[in-house]
Amino acid sequence: MLKLRVNDIDVEVEEGLTVLQACEKAGFEIPRFCYHEKTINSR
Repeated sequence: MLKLRVNDIDVEVEEGLTVLQACEKAGFEIPRFCYHEKTINSR
């Protein structure tokens, strides 16, 4: 598990996620443009 701080809140997420995926799993909604999981080539 990885520990991060988002908006002054400590969260733990599994390794291998993008920052966007980690934030979403922690319950944060982040607006984005042109993103789809299947278009990610590397991590």
